[in-house]
Amino acid sequence: MRTKINDNLIKLNSEDFDNKMCADFPIIFQDRKKPMSETCMCWGFSIGRGWYSLLYNLCQKIDKLYKLTGIGVKAVQVKEKYGSLRFYTSPSFNERVKQAKENLKIDDETAKVIVEILDDCVSVAEYKSDKTCAECGEHYYGKITIGGWVYDVCEKCFIKLHPDRIDGLNDWKKLNEFSQFASDLSIDYWHKKELPSEKCKKIMDDLLEEFKQYNKKEKAKETKKNKKSKQEKK
Repeated sequence: MRTKINDNLIKLNSEDFDNKMCADFPIIFQDRKKPMSETCMCWGFSIGRGWYSLLYNLCQKIDKLYKLTGIGVKAVQVKEKYGSLRFYTSPSFNERVKQAKENLKIDDETAKVIVEILDDCVSVAEYKSDKTCAECGEHYYGKITIGGWVYDVCEKCFIKLHPDRIDGLNDWKKLNEFSQFASDLSIDYWHKKELPSEKCKKIMDDLLEEFKQYNKKEKAKETKKNKKSKQEKK
């Protein structure tokens, strides 16, 4: 469920969000203004506004844990990678365990649990980002992948942001539907054993033929594109 702070965050421009994060969480982002020779945080928050609330909520948890236990982290880099949020921190796991043991006077296992709780918060935020549009912040399924590039936005926002790549989007949708159908068929046949062998064989043959036709069309398109490119060079 969206909250008032989430709605307010997504309205911020990148500079205002940057300033708010540094003001609200000065310990986590203590290296924000340091040079790139010392930290990657010099590049700021390289994410879309749809993830602002995810990052803010994560930092709230880290900050609260720090105030309760004295154990915390500082951000080394915040960015998007392969269509998901990446939140890199320091010090290392072992260094934080040592810090917890010394500060709280606890045993090794208890210290590890506290540090793991902090790391789990980061993992959950990164996992949620994989299903959250980095532009509008809405939940969605199906990570768009075109030409080896993984996009971090939903289909609606992709069309708005990349109107010149609609053909690529349509090709991806067709291939994605085919892959999902093939996957579902395999699960039905090998695990549920619900399909009669003859019926399954016919479906598999039709599927294979459809795939061959798809590849044939793709090769024809590529050949035509290359031919046109050569003619333009002449």
